[in-house]
Amino acid sequence: MENFKLPKGALRLVAQDCHAYLHFEEKDGKRIPKLDMTIYSGGVINDHWYWGKNFAIDLEGIKFDRKKYPILENHMTNRKIGFSGKPVIDGSVKINPNTTTFVSTEASEEFLKLAEEGFPYQASIYAIPSVVEWLEDGVSVEVNGFKMKGPGAVWRQCLYQEASVCVFGWDKKTEAAIFSREETELPIHFIGGDTETNEEENKNKNDQQREEVKTVEITLALLREKAPDLLAQIQKEAGDAVETKVKGEMSTLQVQLNTMTENVTKMSDALMKLDKSETIRQDNDRRSAAERIWDKRLSNSELSEDLFDKVRVHVPHTKFVKDGILDEVAFTQAVDAEILDWEKKTGGSGKVLGFGASQKTETYVPNESETKLVQDTTNKLLTLAGQPPKAKTA
Repeated sequence: MENFKLPKGALRLVAQDCHAYLHFEEKDGKRIPKLDMTIYSGGVINDHWYWGKNFAIDLEGIKFDRKKYPILENHMTNRKIGFSGKPVIDGSVKINPNTTTFVSTEASEEFLKLAEEGFPYQASIYAIPSVVEWLEDGVSVEVNGFKMKGPGAVWRQCLYQEASVCVFGWDKKTEAAIFSREETELPIHFIGGDTETNEEENKNKNDQQREEVKTVEITLALLREKAPDLLAQIQKEAGDAVETKVKGEMSTLQVQLNTMTENVTKMSDALMKLDKSETIRQDNDRRSAAERIWDKRLSNSELSEDLFDKVRVHVPHTKFVKDGILDEVAFTQAVDAEILDWEKKTGGSGKVLGFGASQKTETYVPNESETKLVQDTTNKLLTLAGQPPKAKTA
């Protein structure tokens, strides 16, 4: 057994009818998701980009060295779906739904949501082969209870690594993927066919990939040395393309910014309207509270109703508002004081000195000091007006 270099993508495989589905079980009133996932059907994988026209994995040769195995999305370690116990091998390789646990990741939540909605996920197996049997054209071998004809290959022994849910399987189209071409070095024993020829063919593939990279590097070096004008033109075109892309992204961002600004303005207007409505509501509430206090106090007073409106204006409730709150205690005290003053001046009769009323005629006889005060005041007014003063009355 010797170390052999091969693309990592050649270790990730999908066969026909390998899919990942969800079903749900009821337990304690909860719906528990269960994963139905066949990662290898046990049949032939046709036209594999690396292993040939016909390819199969010998189910009897699959080995397991752990108790738990990852379940990923597209074999990416940063896209974790969950983990499971040892897969079940019964004519195919399946993930045991009863030993499967979903993890709390964005990838897992997305998978559960889309799978429940019916998204057609495929399933893929990742294993590391240790014994590979090459089949020449026309050569047949038995594997998994059926005969398979070459050209192609059979993994007679391999070590299981993980299973993945995939949008598309790792089929022949994966040969063009950079991830699939990334190399790994593994100890593999090749049997059957022309092993040296097969190894040489794979070595030539790897050498060709390295030569492609080398050619690009040489081309750039030649451009710098032999065709600086052409290199400058290429760089300018690349710069223009980047500038165009950046401008396009900036334009998109500006549109988004304008939309956000417009939304903020609308929200600001709405808040101002709400603030206005709230201010009016609070003012009406304070006014209503003041009116209730006036109504209660006046109705319990000895004043006549025709004086109520005149009394009210002497104690405005706005003077007792602080931080938007009416001081009802202080306001009530001021109202009581004002009503009491009016009651004293009216003698509880509802008539105030100096105010005309049509309810009844009252007789008032001024005393001597009051008469003198009226006469002195009248004379002063007459003197200011250029008129002679009136004679004092007896």
